Amino acid sequence: MKHSKALLLLVIFCFIFSCKNRCPSEITKEIEGTYKFKYPLGQIEVIGIKNDFSFSQEIYLNATSYIKGDTLYKNKGTWSFKGLKLEFDHWLAFCEFRNPDNVLVEPYIATMLGVSWCAPKSNEKNKGFIILHYESGYVFESIE
Repeated sequence: MKHSKALLLLVIFCFIFSCKNRCPSEITKEIEGTYKFKYPLGQIEVIGIKNDFSFSQEIYLNATSYIKGDTLYKNKGTWSFKGLKLEFDHWLAFCEFRNPDNVLVEPYIATMLGVSWCAPKSNEKNKGFIILHYESGYVFESIE
């Protein structure tokens, strides 16, 4: 009986750790798509990533303006990757130091370095994530 409990705990332990997202993922064509992030104060940021190494970025005041398509800010730029990390040139910085709790009064154009991508997992609903800062929750989820 002791061995079966130990074996069961081992199986549960292995299952938990095998289900974690393995990030960053190798950059593949699967990265193409639209990703969305909702700020704590209700603003919505959407980035569209294309395989031609371009991206679009739209920021909405709230969910209502997002549904109506009334953008607060629009931006376009290019992306590249260095190893397993993404870089966004001409990124519109809407929050301070990648902290979505600190929205800037006036956004500015910058280069966003050290961004991770989590590839979609075939056994889960998610289609992938773009992680600007995991600890602060600045994570975009694929919406298409």
